[in-house]
Amino acid sequence: MNDGGVSEVLDAARSYADAGNLLLAAEKFNEAVIVYPTNATAWYGLGVVQANRGMTNEAIDAFENSHSISPGHGATAANLAVLLESSNPKRASKMARMAVKIVGDVDELVRISRLFDHTEAQEEVMLEAAPVEEEVMLEAAPVEEEVMLEAAPVEEEVMLEA
Repeated sequence: MNDGGVSEVLDAARSYADAGNLLLAAEKFNEAVIVYPTNATAWYGLGVVQANRGMTNEAIDAFENSHSISPGHGATAANLAVLLESSNPKRASKMARMAVKIVGDVDELVRISRLFDHTEAQEEVMLEAAPVEEEVMLEAAPVEEEVMLEAAPVEEEVMLEA
């Protein structure tokens, strides 16, 4: 399908959506993403229609695809923030912060963006502490191996003499 063909399918999908026929709109958007999977607009439209149909998981998948193709699209990030709030609040918060930078201070997005401010600071502290714990573990392992290697030949010598 060429770009003109994609435009025709997207126009038909939008017409169905505007007329309230979300099932046919979803079918047309699906047709577009199957034939032209790198079209962020088709994925975004599919996400909107699936969200309006109450198909949250399908909507999230579609918006994630749109976001991976066009990460600077504020409306995609905003929709992901709202849809992910209950199932993945950390990702929702990240998407909301991204959307606020692009679309501005929308009350709902600002609220969602603040869900994980404190947790990220705690995670950074935990990440800074992690290498210290790993270093201690790495230093301890060779010492134990050396002891085991030294003990094995001694036992063999005793067995040979007996």
